[in-house]
Order: sequence, then structure tokens, then C-alpha cells
Amino acid sequence: MTTIRTTRKTTVLPYSRIVPFVIQREGEEAAPDNMRLTPLGSGRYRLGCADEDPRDRDLRGVLWARCSLGPFDDLGRPTGRPQWRMMHPLRQRGCMQALRCQVCAEPARTPLGSIFLAGPDTVDPAQPVILTNQPPVCAQHARPAADLCPHLTPDPMVFLAQSAPMYGVNGVGYGYGKHGMQVVQRPDGPIPYGHKLLPTIFASQMVRRLGSFRLVGLDQLCGSWSAPHRSPARWPHDAGSAAIGQAQLTPCQESALLTAPTFPGVRDAYLSLLQLATKEPEHRIDARGNAAREVIGVSFRLNNPRQRLPYLVERKANPVFQFAEALWYLAGRRDLEMIGYYAPSMRSYSADGIHLGGSAYGHTLFGPAHEGRSRFDLVAELLSNEPDSKRGYLPVFSPVELADRSNPDVACLAGLHLLPRDGHLHMVCNMRANDLDCGLLSDVFSFTMIQEYAAIQLGLRLGTYTHTIGSAHVNDHNAERVRRVLDEAASGPAVSFPFAAMPLDTASTTIEHLLVHEEALRTNELRYTAQHIQTRLGLHPYWQQVVMLFELYRQIQHDQVDAVDPALLHALDPGLRWLMTRKWPACAAAIDGGAL
Repeated sequence: MTTIRTTRKTTVLPYSRIVPFVIQREGEEAAPDNMRLTPLGSGRYRLGCADEDPRDRDLRGVLWARCSLGPFDDLGRPTGRPQWRMMHPLRQRGCMQALRCQVCAEPARTPLGSIFLAGPDTVDPAQPVILTNQPPVCAQHARPAADLCPHLTPDPMVFLAQSAPMYGVNGVGYGYGKHGMQVVQRPDGPIPYGHKLLPTIFASQMVRRLGSFRLVGLDQLCGSWSAPHRSPARWPHDAGSAAIGQAQLTPCQESALLTAPTFPGVRDAYLSLLQLATKEPEHRIDARGNAAREVIGVSFRLNNPRQRLPYLVERKANPVFQFAEALWYLAGRRDLEMIGYYAPSMRSYSADGIHLGGSAYGHTLFGPAHEGRSRFDLVAELLSNEPDSKRGYLPVFSPVELADRSNPDVACLAGLHLLPRDGHLHMVCNMRANDLDCGLLSDVFSFTMIQEYAAIQLGLRLGTYTHTIGSAHVNDHNAERVRRVLDEAASGPAVSFPFAAMPLDTASTTIEHLLVHEEALRTNELRYTAQHIQTRLGLHPYWQQVVMLFELYRQIQHDQVDAVDPALLHALDPGLRWLMTRKWPACAAAIDGGAL
């Protein structure tokens, strides 16, 4: 038995003869690269090798660092003294590209997803984008990997990822300097595929993005698998070794499958549902003349509900409407006059041309219900006195809506369940149905805004948001846009911006104040500059952004400008500005004209 010594710890391990496949060995050195820069015109270059081999580039055409390969034994395992803090570039890339275990190089996919490890406190799972340069591990070698890797501890963070798309590479950029061709860029983090620097990048590690995952304990993970044991003294490449993907699920694993998959933000949940409904539909339906592909009984969880906007060019999310609808809900309104201005198509769902029915969720939640008090008020009082209560349910759908078969506006929202736990307000949303392409994004935006508003009224921090759907469907007439959205997501790195926290002094009077300005802009009675909004309205900067959106929309609708006020557009947060320039040509023109 051998003692493993690292700068991190000294441990005696029963599997000390195992050396992870990706670890670089003594004698494996950087190989001659014979690099050169080929001019492409307009001051651009492409990095290459004079004796380039197809293996020198990955599937996206990025040039990779060369490293010699040491001898292998008769089982196909590398030999030589391990260099524990170094991963061999070619073996790291191969394991990341094919999702193979970094220890044994066998397929790492399990029935529950791929297992990725990270050191404690090195990754914040609430961040919108989580990246890793560590190849996955199979369940059998999760514990050995944690104990052997000097960057981990015996209790690492364990990400069980259902989705882990390619993101980019770690590397350095080459160009011409005072010493001729030399390293001219050392990026602080990974370079995403599609970045303008990639033609001159010399890559050393491949990086994946963890899109859909849940955090589990290592002991829970390792203790739950029923795959046959492999002797740690042998390199597990033999044909007789059992693949983890063929293992039987234990009751512990089956229980894990019953919880909603977790996503860092709405974008990844939205894309996963589109992929599921379009590629693997359970049913083809044609309800009320709307042919669609459908999946029954799906759910997801957002660990950061503030990441409520998707930054996708092809989807062209409309933040003006989304804020307007959220405020319309929070004000308890049902009038068509306000919401119809931002979404004219909603007029077709009104039975009397004046009001909306079931889809006016805010009227049901925040309108008078009992002795002049709203359902929201009653639930908020309950939860203030009974913080562990399970009764904080806000029903919306009513059976009365089905009495009239010709009713054009039946609520899709069944109800919202508020659950204060450990100082956080969690919320579970129950939908009877969701149009995944059109309705889902607006619903999640508004409902998470309601959740955050409720958390402030109760003096709690924002918790998780769980969204459950009875009928999750994509209508056939939206199939082409859905295809473009999925193609865009698969072809390049994700775009993401942080979303600010709602001010802690937000109250019903805040909503009333905002809607005074909203009405003045909607009816074209007033027009605002960025400076006026920032200095004269008495609003928190968070809500100033909303008024700026309404003023930009006023310019588009009432003034019908070719280009909006560039100063106003510039005053928007970067994420909102990104969305507005992709949604409205008049906003894009303000940038294209050189104003920004």
C-alpha cells in the first residue's frame, strides 16, 4: 500500500495504484509545434502548424497544443510517473469531447446524467453560467477522483448534469509583437466557441457548460449505485467490465428522478423543453384547431429565479411586454386597455372587448376576494404567522371557467404555492398547460417577479422557483422558429447578463407609482428623456429601467421613429439593451448609426 502525497493532503488509499487517464506522465513533454500565422486579410490571421495533422484541431477547428505521448502498457493505460497537477491536453480533450471518465476513459454517462466534480467554494451554483474544464467521472470512480485530485477534497461539489454542452477552450492567443510571433493574449477565462479570437488561439483544455444539473452529496452518489464492483488495482479497460449505463437504478436513484431538474436560468429550461417536445413528443394533438406536439407532466426548477430572461437572437424576447404584464398582474388589473397596447393579439381572448377573463391572473391573485382583502393578502398574513405552513396556496383556475364551452379565455395557471423555508421564499407554479414557445417565457418572467415581490413583503430572501406543466406543447405553426432557436443554441456560446434584485422597499404603492408613468407614456401624454427619468421621477434605479423601456416603446409606437433616442438606449442595463436591439429595428438603428 502506497502513501499518496500532495500539497493538499497525505492519504493512504486502497486504490493507490490508480492514476487517472487524463493525468500527464513524466516524459510526456510539449512537442515541437512549428507554428505560423497565415494572413486572412483585414489584419486577421489564422494560427497553424507547418506540419499540421488533422488531430491538431478539434471539431470546431481550434488549434491545440501538442504534447508527446508516453508508452502504454498492454491494457492501454499510460505509464510513467504521474504529474498530478497537469492534464495531458489530448487526453483531456478526448474525455471532454466524448464525455468519458477522466479516471478510466470509459463512457461516463449514467442513467441520471453525467457526473462533474468541483472543489468546495470554487463554483457558485446560482451563477447563470457554470463552466468546467474537468472531464466527467463515472459513478465507480467519483470517490477515487475526489481523493486523488489535488484540486479537490474528500467532499467536493458533485454536479449531476443532464445537459453539458460544449462551451469553448482554455488557451493563449498568438500574434505579432516586438519579438515577432509571440503570445499576445492571455484570457482570464475560457474562450467560447464562435469568439473572434479563436483563429489565433492555441488551446490546452476543452470546457463544457453545465446547463441542467442537480447538486448531490458524494456519499449519496457513491452509495446508491448497484453496478458491479471493479477491482481498483486493475486498469478498468477490460472488455468484461460492466458499463455504468447498464446498471440497475436503486430506490435512491429512482427517488432522485422524481425531483425537478435544476437549471441556472430560464434559458436552459426553455431550450431543454423545446428539444423534448419537438424531438421526443409523447402525443400529437389538435385541440381547438391548434395542431401541436405534446409532452405530459413535465417540471423544472430555477435555482436563481432572477435569471428570468433568455438572450436568444432568434427568439427576440420582448422585455417591454414582460415588465408590463408583470406590473399588470401585481396591480390586480384585468383591463384590456393596458395590456392590449403591449400585446394586441390578447384582444382576441376578450369576451366583451373590455376585460380579460381567466388569463387576468393578477385580478384573481391581488383583487378583492374576502372582505376587501386579496388572496395574496390572506396568504401573506398566514405565512407571516406560520412560516412553516403548507397552506400558502394561491388558486387561480376555477371550474366555473369550463361552464361556457365557448369561453375564449380559460386560465392556464392553476395556482401558485408559496413556501417559506429556512429564511427563503420558494414557489411552486402549477400550470394546466403551457405553450412552450410563446407562453412559457412570459409566464416564468411574471411569476418569478410575483415570487420576488412576495419575498420582500414577507421579509425573506428569494428561494427556488419550480414550474410544473400538465400539457407542455409546441404548436406546429411555431415549429420553424423553434428550429431556428435550437440551431442557434447549438451553434455558439450562451449569452447571459445578470438581472438586478428587486428593491427591498418595493410595495403596492411602488406599483401604483410606476403605473402612473406607464399610463402617461402609453397614452402619449408625456415623453421622457433618460435624464428626466433618472433625476425627476423619484424612482429606484431598478424601476427607472422599466420606465425607460416604456418610453422607448412609446417612441416606436407613437412617434414611429426610425431610430430611438440613443441616450435613452445607452442608459439601459446591458441585458435589456441587448434584447431591445434584437427585438426592435428602431433600437438597432440607434446603434448602427454610430450613436452607441
